[in-house]
Amino acid sequence: MTDTGQAREAGKDGAQPGLPVLPPAAALVEIAVLVILPGLLDYVVSGFPTLNETQPHFYWLPVLLLTLQYGSPSGLLAAGVAIVLSSFLGWPEQEIGENHFSYLLRIWLQPVLWIATAVVLGQFRLRQIEAKQALERSVTRLAEQRAELAAHAERLRDRCDRLERVIATRHEASGSTLIAALGRTQTAARADAERALHDSIALAFGECRLTMFSLAGDELRAAFQHGAKGERTPQRISIASPFFQAIVRRREALSVLTPAGEQSLDGHGLAAVPVIASGHVIGAVLLETCSPDHLDPATPDRLAALAMAMAAGHPFVVGMEQTSSTVSLATAEAAPAEAVRFPSWRRVRRQFRHLSVVSSLSGRRG
Repeated sequence: MTDTGQAREAGKDGAQPGLPVLPPAAALVEIAVLVILPGLLDYVVSGFPTLNETQPHFYWLPVLLLTLQYGSPSGLLAAGVAIVLSSFLGWPEQEIGENHFSYLLRIWLQPVLWIATAVVLGQFRLRQIEAKQALERSVTRLAEQRAELAAHAERLRDRCDRLERVIATRHEASGSTLIAALGRTQTAARADAERALHDSIALAFGECRLTMFSLAGDELRAAFQHGAKGERTPQRISIASPFFQAIVRRREALSVLTPAGEQSLDGHGLAAVPVIASGHVIGAVLLETCSPDHLDPATPDRLAALAMAMAAGHPFVVGMEQTSSTVSLATAEAAPAEAVRFPSWRRVRRQFRHLSVVSSLSGRRG
């Protein structure tokens, strides 16, 4: 693997590669062609020039070439192979009058210089390779970041285009439009009115799940539902629930977009408003689920418009109002009886007080 390939692999893995320890495959091929092949030709072919007698030595070329191209490992390997082949081919003979020290210095000077050259020049080359690898890693990281930014920008552009198309084709139903649509439910038969009611809810909130509750005594009971039935759809909400207290007692419009509304909803849905008829709370409208496009600060207003229109005469709400009126009537009938008892208790207390005063005056006269 070349230095560039190593740098790319290291950039992908996120690791910091070190300096090369072993020569690359290209260096081995060049050693075989520039060092081993000329040595074999010198040994086999009789007419081939003797490498050990050339000045400067032929093996300076492959040693310098591999050292400057690949660094110390390749240069040292080339120098080692060159020394072995030079010894195999035979060193020049010792001249007459030349002592052993001079002879050894003459024949080993160039091999030692090959090794020194491979070490010294190879270290400079290794520093260049290290700097090159660092630059390639930086370029790889920058290219990856650029590709990620380009992909992110492309996704943002696609998302903006989709949102523009959705906003351009979305029909926002105002309160007046919703009331006009619900007006058609008040003059039709019950089955047609419920169908029109489903259409009106879809017009106001799109694909959603909505439940209407009727007030029966001390609890709210599910009486009408739009959309698929959910697993967490409440069928009864007792008086102890914060939802009941906020809707029936305080007559508040609730929304998860406000902290107080989210707490009062008690996990039952996204928004809710009371249904009021003749000044009394007769039920509630609960929006359980809807698309994020239809959940905004105006959602309770659309629910309130829906509740007002239904309270004006929808058959479903008329039944709720009759039930609520029956409960209110029973409470009203019980109230006068309680009021009659209190005056009688006052008369009894006045009579006891009068008798005590009379008895005290009689005692003084006696």
